[in-house]
Amino acid sequence: MGEFDHAANTYDATFTNSCVGEVQREQVWKYVDRHLNKFNNVLEVNCGTGEDAHRWDFRGKGVVATDISPEMIRVAESKFPELHFRVLDVNDLCSYEHNFDTLFSNFGGLNCLSPEQLQKFFRNAYDELDKNGHLIIVLMGKKCLWERFYFTCRAKFKKAGRRNTKQCVDVHVDGESVQTWYFSPNEIKNLANDNFEVVKIKPIGLFIPPSYMAPKFEKRKRTFAFLKWLDGVITHSSLSNNADHYLMILKRRG
Repeated sequence: MGEFDHAANTYDATFTNSCVGEVQREQVWKYVDRHLNKFNNVLEVNCGTGEDAHRWDFRGKGVVATDISPEMIRVAESKFPELHFRVLDVNDLCSYEHNFDTLFSNFGGLNCLSPEQLQKFFRNAYDELDKNGHLIIVLMGKKCLWERFYFTCRAKFKKAGRRNTKQCVDVHVDGESVQTWYFSPNEIKNLANDNFEVVKIKPIGLFIPPSYMAPKFEKRKRTFAFLKWLDGVITHSSLSNNADHYLMILKRRG
């Protein structure tokens, strides 16, 4: 997909290394680490520039990291040449010589799939995983409080509620338009229900704003530290759909 190739060279600057990107990734891994003994052989999809693959490897886990964008893979390989990356469309999960016990997708990569494609993804993931395998996914929900507040203050009322729809939304990624669907946790439960049961749901970025607001907070360190603290203490699963992202850990049925 050309839009992600276009974003590859700037992705780390605009997200990975931004104050928002760093903290939201910390939040994801805080929950992953609590269940780390269950995860050993990881297939990552939508791996971007390889930051999470590096973390899996650092924790001693085997990881194959994939992305649809050849340019993202090129950047990832240049950063972490010791890791195993490959180009793969998430719609075409392929079978390897062995199954994985974990399938991982971070930061909204699966929001590029329509409901029908996402349901197919869950069926394919079921086939890729071992009997007691887990699926760890981080998606963008429908009612991000920060987004509603930010665009309402700017009198952009249509944008304030843009996520709360069943239709795809054109989202700009470094000047390119990407078709994006937003899903509530309940919608994901229903789409995955035939193949997976939910283990955990947690908000990611309930008080920390979306990444496009990071420049406004880079110099407001005390304010940002307070928002980070709030994210650490207010973590109830019922708030997940109000955050920028939410994490779901699901277990394969049967």
